[in-house]
Amino acid sequence: MSAKRVHPIRQWLAAERAGRDADAERALRAAFRHLLDPEVSPRFARTVLERIGSPAAPRLAVGWRLAIASLWLVLSLSVISVPWVVLTLRSLVGLSNLIDWLGSAIVQTSRALVSWLSLWQTAGEISQVLSNLLSRPVVALVVLATAGLATVALRMLSGLMATEESRTHV
Repeated sequence: MSAKRVHPIRQWLAAERAGRDADAERALRAAFRHLLDPEVSPRFARTVLERIGSPAAPRLAVGWRLAIASLWLVLSLSVISVPWVVLTLRSLVGLSNLIDWLGSAIVQTSRALVSWLSLWQTAGEISQVLSNLLSRPVVALVVLATAGLATVALRMLSGLMATEESRTHV
């Protein structure tokens, strides 16, 4: 800082130490007026971004752009063709047969959903039985002992393999 910028700060500190509140407030306002402008100039920001190599927007390869465009085209054509397909089916099949077919499709879908949900209900019941078993102290101790024995066995096997590996590489 230059002497010109330090002077209001020293004045403010002296007024604070002396207990002159009004003078301290004026000196503080003067010190703030002498501080640098906190705004960053656009030239500085541009220079920093050029130096660090600002990341450009990633560009997709031409093949990917063509694939995405063709997918959008197929999607658009399929959406546009839905009324035509419905009218054609209506004229070929008849409205009552089409409604019957849609109704049976809904029934089959709901049956499949019910069977899928019953599978999850069965899994929930099995987990409830297992949690009831594990809440008993004897069963929990047996599970913990088995897990401990398995850990010790794996550790010993790992040590044996390391020993065998060191013998083969020497």
